[in-house]
Amino acid sequence: MEIFGLAVTLAGTALSLIGSWKLFRFRSDDPKFTQDGANLPGERTSTVVPNLIIAQRRPLGFACFGGAVTVVGGAIVAVAAITAL
Repeated sequence: MEIFGLAVTLAGTALSLIGSWKLFRFRSDDPKFTQDGANLPGERTSTVVPNLIIAQRRPLGFACFGGAVTVVGGAIVAVAAITAL
């Protein structure tokens, strides 16, 4: 049971690492993140912030889900250690 918990914890850590790496390599100098359409005639809404949120959703989800899986793996290891006493 401890080995299973360790495997779950390592998988969660790997998911967090993938999400963090994707966030680290994120390029915000893309024109869709810098050029604001609100300055153009007839445009009243900005699309910069929604584009940033949409583009960062998946890497942030990887990092958060990986953290949750890591916590679950740690709980499995803790329960296995307590029941082994």
